[in-house]
Order: sequence, then C-alpha cells, then structure tokens
Amino acid sequence: MDQLIPQTNIPTLPETKSPAEYAFESLAQQVRQFEIQTKEEEVVGAMLASFGQSVILRIHQLRLCGQMICMEGVTDAGGPATLVQHFSQASVLLLRVPKAPAETKRPIGFLS
Repeated sequence: MDQLIPQTNIPTLPETKSPAEYAFESLAQQVRQFEIQTKEEEVVGAMLASFGQSVILRIHQLRLCGQMICMEGVTDAGGPATLVQHFSQASVLLLRVPKAPAETKRPIGFLS
C-alpha cells in the first residue's frame, strides 16, 4: 500500500476578486476616464431611466456595498439621492452636466 507523502510547499492560488469587485472597478475606471474630459464648469452625471421617468444624478461618490454598487449624488431638483443596484444589472449612461451654481468641481470619490 502506498504511503501518503506529506505535501509541502503547495502553491496556493492567488486571492481572486469577486464579480462585484470587478464590476465596481470597471465602472470606476470608466467614470474616471469620462471625468477627465469634463470642462471646469461640468461634472459627471448619470441618467437613470429605469424609474418610469428620467432622473439625472450628479455623482459625488461611487462605492461597493457587497454585491451592490451605490452611486450617491444630487438630482437636478437639488435633492440627495443614492442609487443602489446589483452589480449584474448596473448600466450607467455617463453625461457631462453643468455644475450646480454653488458646486465646486472635484473628482468623484471611489470607495471599495
């Protein structure tokens, strides 16, 4: 009968990212690339059309929340809004929108 030989120095697989992390990083990269093209008087916005009406959100922050991607910002009406969407359903139309009068141009925050 063969003896079991203890395995030493077994290579371990590198830690892999979840599909949500990949989706978040991909979206963050696209937003950053889009943001570079905005003028001083513009900020990145997103048109969200799945609510029965179009809603424009001036994105202030994008963050990963488990398997959800959260976009926080302000609507055209001036109210705060947070879109929470499963990473597998996230589709965002990036727009250049005028800054609100009192708004300072600043980069979007990305938290993961």
